[in-house]
Amino acid sequence: MYTDISYSSYSQFLIGISLLLTGVEWAFLSTRTNLAPFFDENAVQLRLQDIGIKMGRLKYIRCQIKLTAKNVASINIFCGFGLITTTLIGTENVEGLFLLLSLFSYLLFNIRNGFGFEGSDQMIIINLLCLVTIKFFPVTTNLMCQFLAIQLILAYFIAGISKILSKHWRNGQAIKMVLSTKSFGTGNINWLLKYRHLPQILCFTVITFEVSWILLPFHINVTILLMVFGVIFHLVNATLMGLNNFFWAFVATYPLVFQGITSWHR
Repeated sequence: MYTDISYSSYSQFLIGISLLLTGVEWAFLSTRTNLAPFFDENAVQLRLQDIGIKMGRLKYIRCQIKLTAKNVASINIFCGFGLITTTLIGTENVEGLFLLLSLFSYLLFNIRNGFGFEGSDQMIIINLLCLVTIKFFPVTTNLMCQFLAIQLILAYFIAGISKILSKHWRNGQAIKMVLSTKSFGTGNINWLLKYRHLPQILCFTVITFEVSWILLPFHINVTILLMVFGVIFHLVNATLMGLNNFFWAFVATYPLVFQGITSWHR
């Protein structure tokens, strides 16, 4: 067992949970008849052929892989369980192999996936790339942590700016529109409609939170405060909107980002 758990170990552990839950969720969704078009093998092959045409020689490689939904789900579950276990046990050599396999499996997952995750998948891939680089090239640790910090700041800040430019977010209608959809928050809208000014307050709060991430590098106390609010923010989103993977994808970056910010203030 680790006696001194590193920041990267925390990130590895959280990503392991994310991969495990994603694999289980993917396996469950593949059994739903109403989602059959997303998992149809012929449709996926046609989509991969289209990608292959644009990417030249990768066409043949991608179209030869038998990417069944269950296979991809199983690989993600295996990688998630492996990352969690090796992080807790502290087998560093095996950790590197599982990080590489996790990166490969998640890229495979995105190739096979018929629908997007609105940024959480990209954040996990960036985080895994940083962790793999740190594991095999420790000299790059500070550079990777700071690179991940920049990516996280941009992810939040650009999302906040886009909301400022939207009149629906400025007048408070956006939160009601989102929670009334079938994709996000089915059944969670009624409580919000009881309060006249609450939607606008919530929209303003979300915007303020997201644009505030531009202040992340300036003081370590600001960093801690933003990350605490970040955990709360993503927990609320997971509860109200079902964005479960967003919680693990973004919170998994926090340990490495915190290390990167502290290195700036040394």
